[in-house]
Amino acid sequence: MKKILFITSTNIVSNPRLLKELCLAQQSGFDATLLKFDLGNWSQRFESEIIDKFSNVRIIEISALRTPFFPWIISVFLEKTSRILPFFLLNTSLLSFGVGRRSYLLLNSIKNINQQFDVVVAHNPQSFYPAIVASKKFKSLLFFDFEDFYSGEYKKESLQSKMISRLEHICISEVDQLTTASSAITDAYKSIFPQKSITTINNVFPLSYAVDMIKEVPATPLKLFWFSQKIGKNRGLENVIKAISSFKRREIQLTLLGSCTLQIKSYFSQLVESYGADKNFLVFMDPVKESQLVQLASEHHIGIASEISHIPNRDLCLTNKIFIYLLAGNALLLSNTRSQSKFYDENNNIGFLFKQDSPADLTEKLKYYLDDPFVLMEHRKNALALAKSKYNWDIEKKIFLDLLEKQFNS
Repeated sequence: MKKILFITSTNIVSNPRLLKELCLAQQSGFDATLLKFDLGNWSQRFESEIIDKFSNVRIIEISALRTPFFPWIISVFLEKTSRILPFFLLNTSLLSFGVGRRSYLLLNSIKNINQQFDVVVAHNPQSFYPAIVASKKFKSLLFFDFEDFYSGEYKKESLQSKMISRLEHICISEVDQLTTASSAITDAYKSIFPQKSITTINNVFPLSYAVDMIKEVPATPLKLFWFSQKIGKNRGLENVIKAISSFKRREIQLTLLGSCTLQIKSYFSQLVESYGADKNFLVFMDPVKESQLVQLASEHHIGIASEISHIPNRDLCLTNKIFIYLLAGNALLLSNTRSQSKFYDENNNIGFLFKQDSPADLTEKLKYYLDDPFVLMEHRKNALALAKSKYNWDIEKKIFLDLLEKQFNS
C-alpha cells in the first residue's frame, strides 16, 4: 500500500483542494497522513466534522495559536528576524521562516514523524521547504501544488513577494511534480521553470454536490450570489455594489457569504447608502460547510466572480467559486481577468464577461438578464450541463491519480 504525507500550513476547511485529495487518497486505498494546523478561528467548527470522515487518515495537528508558548514565540522570532536580515544572509530555512512562521512549526513536527512515505504532497509556500526536508528524510517523491501564483499574491516589489519567489527558485529543483489550479498559473510558472513538468488541476468539486435540476427562483428580485472564506476589500465587490445601486430595491439583491468583521459589514453597507441605494440590497451570510454551498447558491439566479487584477495572482487565478456556481445551475458574471476571460472564451454560453473597471458594463449585463429571463434560464441550464459533463472532481481527480501512478512507475 502506497503511503502519502500531505502537508499544509492551514487546515482542511481552508484548503478545499487538500480536502478533495484526502478523500481521493482514502477512496483509492492509499495510506494517508496529514500534517495540518489548528487555527482557532471560524473554520474550526467545521473542521472536527470533516476529520470524523477520515477514519483511515492519520492526522497530526499543530497549534497555530500562542499555546504551547515556546514553539510559538520561537516561530515568531524567526519570522521577524528573517524579514529584517539582508537577503544575502538568508539560507533556505531562514527564507522559509520569513515567508511564514508556520514553516518552523512544520519542521519541528516532521522531526518527530518516524513513519516512511512514498510521496509527500505540499500545499502553500510555508510548507514547501518542510516538505523538501520530509521527502529527503523519507526518501520519497515530492509534489508541490501551486493553487495560486504565490509570489503574485503581493505587490511585485514587496518583501513577501521577493521572499516567496526566491524560495520557489531554490526549492523547485527538488520537486518531482508540480500542479496548479488554472492554466494561466501553469503558463506563468512554465515561463519561470521551463524545465519542470507542470499540470493544471482545476478547483472543481464532486459531482455529488450538483443539483438535480435548476431550482425555480422568482424572476424578481434578481438574486446574485458571491462567497469566499472571508468577505473583504479588493475583490471587486465595490464595483458590484455600484453596479446594482441604480436598480430599485425589489429588482435586485446581492448575497455575500463568508467570515466578515463588523467593520467590513459597515463598510459595504455604507457604500450602498453612499450611492443612494437601500442597504437592504445586501444580505450577509456566515460561512457554511463546503457541501452546503451549492444548495445555497442554487437559490440565486447568478453567481458573481468579480476579481480585479490589482495583484498578479488575481489576474491568473480561476477561483473555486466559479465551479460551485456551475454545479448550482447559476448563470455566471465574470470580470475580465486574464484567467476568467480565457475560461469565458471556452465556455461563453453560461453567462457574461464584464469589464472589471466598469460598473456601468456590469449594470448593462444585469439589465439584460432582468429584461430577458429566457436567456437567463438558458445560461443557468448550460452552466449545470457543463458542470456535469466537464467541470467536476469525478473527472478531474483522474489527472491527479495518473500523476501519482506515473511517478510511482517511473
